[in-house]
Amino acid sequence: MDKNKAKELLELFKKIEDAPPEVIDKIKELLNEYKEKKDESL
Repeated sequence: MDKNKAKELLELFKKIEDAPPEVIDKIKELLNEYKEKKDESL
């Protein structure tokens, strides 16, 4: 992952801290899916 992408994610996480729980849950779901897909492609 390049530095810009990491920085974007960091900004996103700062915004997420103020997000309602259901939004946080959805994001966790998406992250898990992404992780699984990444693992499969290895």
